Amino acid sequence: MSRAFTLCADDFAQSAAIGEAILDLLAARRLSATSVFSQAPQLAALPDVDAGLHFKLTHPLGDITRPLPYWLVASRLRRLPVKQLSDALFATLAEYRFPAGRPYLRAPDRLGHPGDSRAKAAILRAACSGFSRRVTDAGYPALMTQWLAAAPDGALLMCHPGGDDADDEIAGARRNEYRYLASARFAEDCERAGVTLRPFRSAI
Repeated sequence: MSRAFTLCADDFAQSAAIGEAILDLLAARRLSATSVFSQAPQLAALPDVDAGLHFKLTHPLGDITRPLPYWLVASRLRRLPVKQLSDALFATLAEYRFPAGRPYLRAPDRLGHPGDSRAKAAILRAACSGFSRRVTDAGYPALMTQWLAAAPDGALLMCHPGGDDADDEIAGARRNEYRYLASARFAEDCERAGVTLRPFRSAI
């Protein structure tokens, strides 16, 4: 039985290299959707595709930008600037026109009890350990094959393709994702798994 899933590329407009890679894959119909930085100038180049908002607090695109350690410590100490955060979020929502007239909200899988932050942190570290290295070592096709086999009908799968970017610490992993998604092998893996890409708006 054939299954359909949405493949969404994260981080459009984070940099020119990432944006160009995503545009190439969208044009080749190797992606269903993308998430965007609404404050970035490159947003004007995005065609009429399914696009969700990437609300980012660590990339230098707004006044509220801070390093990730700041947000982690502030959240643990319950000292988040709630008014600043809500103002930034609503301003971003107001300036971005969403497909279907509403924002898409991605709910993460439940990795641990929400009240047990230490356990959740440990699980997240274990889940992410070595991911960038494995992808850079050309393990991404094997990982994608597993995900395609396990994905239920209507699944949403996030990916992070990109190009050469000296300021991006995971640029190597992004390049490997891009090369695989642009290749004939990805199309063959989808066919073999009995899955097809579909626009995100058809799933909501």
